[in-house]
Amino acid sequence: MTDDGYSQSYVGTYRSTANSDAAADQTAGEYLTYNGGVCSTFYFSSDGGGTESCENVFTAALPYLRGVNDPYEADVPASMNTYKSWSYTLSASALASKLAAATGYSGGAITDIKVYYSNTNNVIRLVMSDANGASGTLTKSACCNALGLPSIHYSITQSGSNFIFSGGGWGHNVGMSQWGAYSMAKYHGMNYRQILQFYYTGTSITKLG
Repeated sequence: MTDDGYSQSYVGTYRSTANSDAAADQTAGEYLTYNGGVCSTFYFSSDGGGTESCENVFTAALPYLRGVNDPYEADVPASMNTYKSWSYTLSASALASKLAAATGYSGGAITDIKVYYSNTNNVIRLVMSDANGASGTLTKSACCNALGLPSIHYSITQSGSNFIFSGGGWGHNVGMSQWGAYSMAKYHGMNYRQILQFYYTGTSITKLG
């Protein structure tokens, strides 16, 4: 565990307020459950427009971690959510280097990328190839991590020997978007139950203990 964005930033109890203390007190002993079992509640900063089913990012499928189209983040100003939209340009040779580091690819500069999207428009597979047909494949979280991108919610265009990755979001896209939850509460008047049950499919909030 770290105190930065890797494990989720923690700045200490001095940032707590009467409202946050009251929220913690009022929900004490409540757990998010699915079919009676306590859920693993993954969350992240921003999804760019759609969360992702966990098996497309991590490993095993969980029935309550299904990808959902998320219209709520769009209401948050870019001045607040600085990863609402972004663009990165990578050269064909830089892509080959990154692919080699991630997969052992030994071909030349990348000339073509085939992109495979999920139902929520997240990139879940990339097949990159060079002019001679040598290829390498990235799947799951490697579709962003191996390329140094903020999330898997993006599209790709080619300009000469460069590839432009344009998207939005920051994080792994599994579970709850923090900026989406902010928007649902701030701009749409939704409560914590509505927010959690939107992001975690088929779940209930149960008082335990």
